[in-house]
Amino acid sequence: MNQGRSWTAHPGDNLEQRSVRGAAATLSSQGVVFATRLAATSVLAHVLSPADFGLVAMAAPLVTFAMLFQDLGLSMATVQRKELSEAVVVGLFWVNVLAGFGLSAVTVLCAPLVSLFFHDGRLTAITMALGSAFVIGGFGAQQRALLAREMRFGFLSALQIAAVALSALCAIAAVLLDLGYWSLVVLTLVNTFVVCIGAWFVPQFTPRLTRSLKGAGDSLRFGLNYTGVGVLDFFARNVDNVLVGRYWGSAELGYYSRAYSLLLQPLYRVHSPFETVAIPGLSKLQDDEARYAKYYLKALSTICTMALPAIVALMIVSKDVVAVFLGPQWAPAVPMFAVLGVTALLHTTYLTTAWLFVSLGRTGRQLRWSLIAVPVTIAGIVAGLPLGGLGVSIGYTAANVLLFLPGIWYATRNTPLRVMAVLGANRQGVIMAGGVGVVVYLVSLVPLSNVYVRFAVEATAGLVAWSVLSLVVGRKDSPLHHLAGLVAAALPRSWRKNGDRP
Repeated sequence: MNQGRSWTAHPGDNLEQRSVRGAAATLSSQGVVFATRLAATSVLAHVLSPADFGLVAMAAPLVTFAMLFQDLGLSMATVQRKELSEAVVVGLFWVNVLAGFGLSAVTVLCAPLVSLFFHDGRLTAITMALGSAFVIGGFGAQQRALLAREMRFGFLSALQIAAVALSALCAIAAVLLDLGYWSLVVLTLVNTFVVCIGAWFVPQFTPRLTRSLKGAGDSLRFGLNYTGVGVLDFFARNVDNVLVGRYWGSAELGYYSRAYSLLLQPLYRVHSPFETVAIPGLSKLQDDEARYAKYYLKALSTICTMALPAIVALMIVSKDVVAVFLGPQWAPAVPMFAVLGVTALLHTTYLTTAWLFVSLGRTGRQLRWSLIAVPVTIAGIVAGLPLGGLGVSIGYTAANVLLFLPGIWYATRNTPLRVMAVLGANRQGVIMAGGVGVVVYLVSLVPLSNVYVRFAVEATAGLVAWSVLSLVVGRKDSPLHHLAGLVAAALPRSWRKNGDRP
């Protein structure tokens, strides 16, 4: 068989600049995507009933779980490999396609069970329709992976924005055509279709029929281990909600889940674009130990200087945060929010250990660590369960404290990095977090009766303190300088070149 095109992980001299542009494009697109989805949801919510949203949400658990197996980790394997031939990519392409058809078939077979469980016959058709997205996604998985490997994040970001915008328009059109809850299904399917089709506008390989998976063994093993990690992580992140809801009821679960989402979900959203860029970048540097270590530590330091001060400030004014974003009736969530803040501080660094496992092709080690970390996490949750949502928050946080240093040690073992170097990358962020925390705490003592005004003053003071400390602590290497670089990188090239302002 003709091997066709091949890809080699040459980092080049401008890898750092490409990474900055990639991070800027990804961060910018996330903001646009979030705003577009929020607007679309608002429009749909004004037309559809809560029951319509709830009906589609009933099908979500099965579909969400099936998504863990959507590409069997093969997209990340394609991003990570040092050497890659077109023959291997074609083989993986057909594995992804077959996996998509297989998952769709499983979803179709399980659809009647979903209807039976929820006692609503409409769920059979809804679940079957949502399952068809797996077939569509299978055809685009390797194409998107190659674009990420080539660090074409500008194109991928634009594609995601286009997909969200078009899916929102189609969903709104479906509502106007009086399709009811089916408009929410349209929202999902159109988004998947546009992402898949759009990826082929920059073709990276030619799909052709083949029975050979020669040379794909490493990618398959990598992908299966990566998928195993995802499955374990899925259970670790959902068992708390299941247990709190089962033993303490919907009200206690509401307090706990909102506290968790209000603090940890934004952190995960900040990490996501950095991970999207960092893994391809680190994969290209896996044979250059000095640049690999420098690249990782720089990325980690940037995240810490942005995230740690914000988390500390939110913990200090947790009462005001909950009152402003959730309302005064959510007061029981305040101590849960504050306790989970410790987990957020640890996760700022801990989550980046996945970059090391994946970029060095060590998903087998990552899976073995997950087999230790997930039971410890679940044990912490179970131990805190008798005290309700607050107890679960404490148990979950205690488990993360216990896993933090061993997890970093295990991830950095036999790599160019050491535990002390990773912890050292937190130094600037920790100093700034302390300064911002003191300022926000002092401002919070000012007697302002209106909680919205008080929170606005606290947030403004924290932002000003962060900006000043950024310049003082970092000097030329300040977080503000990095942030300005991200903003500049997000601008069109003609503006950057000519120095014009938009």
